Amino acid sequence: MGPRPWKPDVEIDGALERGDLEYAITLAVDVTSERHKPIDLDTALRFLPLVIAQRLEGYDGWAVRWLGRWVTETPGVTIEQAAEIAGMLADLPTEPGTLQPIREACRSARRDDHPPKRAG
Repeated sequence: MGPRPWKPDVEIDGALERGDLEYAITLAVDVTSERHKPIDLDTALRFLPLVIAQRLEGYDGWAVRWLGRWVTETPGVTIEQAAEIAGMLADLPTEPGTLQPIREACRSARRDDHPPKRAG
């Protein structure tokens, strides 16, 4: 049996679950370079709690970059939706439970832009 194939997305997930921010950053840079596109937004969002825990002084920059990507990559985002997400990101350092509502608001914004097709 040979070595298993390298799956960088799985490696990033593992590093994030272990709280290994430095290794996760290294992997994300490698994946971005290899694929010529950034990691997906959901994975990028998972970096923020680790940044809060390990690099709090850099959190605002990370959060603003994530928000900018989300606004750019999510069709039909309204200023109200962006403001809501920005407010939740501002609360995240003191309210860790805010991460799940951020995910839900982001999913909702994507669904709002692509309503289900009606039968018939």
